[in-house]
Amino acid sequence: MKHHAPIPPDDLDALPAQAIASLTHAFRREFARAPSRREHVRIERERSRRFVDTNGRHWSLEER
Repeated sequence: MKHHAPIPPDDLDALPAQAIASLTHAFRREFARAPSRREHVRIERERSRRFVDTNGRHWSLEER
């Protein structure tokens, strides 16, 4: 499918919901690539470490 001028809003309203859904899906797949397994693991590690850090600070503040 060639990319021509953007679809005008009126034509977009005329498209069936299924077509819009598949367009949205294609767009997401193209531009919002999911992180690879390695990236995902790294992100999870970061998240848990941050959680532990904030918890540690939180508890030390509570004890004072």
